[in-house]
Amino acid sequence: MLRARDNQSMIRPEYLNETVQIINFVSSHFLIYDADARRNQSFDEFCGGFCQANEPVRQFYNGMRVLAANASFELENRIDLAYPTSEMFSRSFSLLPNFFGIELEDDGRTLKSVAMIALIFRAEKHRSWTRNMVKQWELGVQTYFEKSFNQGKIEVNTLSPTIVEYDIMMAGKSLQPFLLVGFVIMCTFCTVTTMLSSVIMYHHKASINKQPSRIKTMAQNLLRWYTGVVSDWKVALIVMLVWTMYVGGAIVGLFYVKIDLSPQKMFLPDSKLIQIDSLRNKYMVPFYTPATVVVNNPGNLSDPENVQQLLSLKHAFESLPDAIGPESTKFFLE
Repeated sequence: MLRARDNQSMIRPEYLNETVQIINFVSSHFLIYDADARRNQSFDEFCGGFCQANEPVRQFYNGMRVLAANASFELENRIDLAYPTSEMFSRSFSLLPNFFGIELEDDGRTLKSVAMIALIFRAEKHRSWTRNMVKQWELGVQTYFEKSFNQGKIEVNTLSPTIVEYDIMMAGKSLQPFLLVGFVIMCTFCTVTTMLSSVIMYHHKASINKQPSRIKTMAQNLLRWYTGVVSDWKVALIVMLVWTMYVGGAIVGLFYVKIDLSPQKMFLPDSKLIQIDSLRNKYMVPFYTPATVVVNNPGNLSDPENVQQLLSLKHAFESLPDAIGPESTKFFLE
C-alpha cells in the first residue's frame, strides 16, 4: 500500500514514477530458489498468471507521460485515462484493483486525486517451493521497505498472511514475561502456604490445652452476630431483591453490549498492521473488496457444455447488485 507522505494525490508524475520504480524493484530483486529450474528466480519469472496485476499502474503513468509530452487531438482520442476503466491505443485496463481513495472531476470520469495505490504481488505456488521459502520471501519484502527503503516521499506498507502471522506471534511472545511472573507467584504461594500450614499443625498440640484467646472469642461473637443477621427473613428478602435487580440488569445489558473483536486487539500497540488495517478499512473495503470463489469439482473442462456452465456461474456473480462487473473478474480454469 503506497501513500504520499504529504497526504496529497498519488497520481502526480513524480509519485507515479517512484511507484513504477517500486514495481520494477520488487519484481526483479527479491528472489526465491526453484529446485526444478536449479536457480533463483525473480517475481517476473515465477509470477505466472499474475504478472499483469500491477500493469494498470504502469500504463496509467505511461499514458500521462505521453499526453504531457504531446497533447494532440489524435492522442487524446486514443488515450483515455478515465476511471474505473482506462484505454490506451484500443487496449482497456481497470484501475479498480490498484487505485483507492478516488476523487473525480466534475465529469465523473477523470481522476482528480488518488489517496492510495495498492500493488499486488501474487503468484502460483511452484512444486519445489516450501512454505518457509514463501514466508521468507514475503518477510524479505517487508524488511526492505521498513529498514532500507527511503520513505521520505512515499510511505510503503506491506501486508500478507505471513506478515500477519509474524505480528501475532510477536504479540504472543510479549506475554511470556507475564506468564513467567505468574508461574513464580504460583510456586511461591504454594510453597509458603504449605510450609506455614505444616508449622501450624506441628505446634497445634502445644496450644490445644490453652484457654481460648481474646481474638478467637471476638471472631466467634462476630460470626454469631452475622449468622443471626443473615438468617433474618427481612435481610434475606433484601438480598433476594438486590440479586433479582442484578440479574435483571445483566439481562438488559446483553441487548446493548457491543462486541469489539477488532484485529487491533491481536497486535502490539506499535504494530504497523494497526495502521495498515485502518487504511484498508478506510480506502479499500468500501470501494473494492475482491471475493475468491473456488469450484472444487468443476467437472470435465474439455467439455464445452461444462465450461459454459462455469461461465454462466461467473456471469451470475458479476450480476449481483453490489458487483462491479466483468471488468473486475479474474477467471482461471485449471
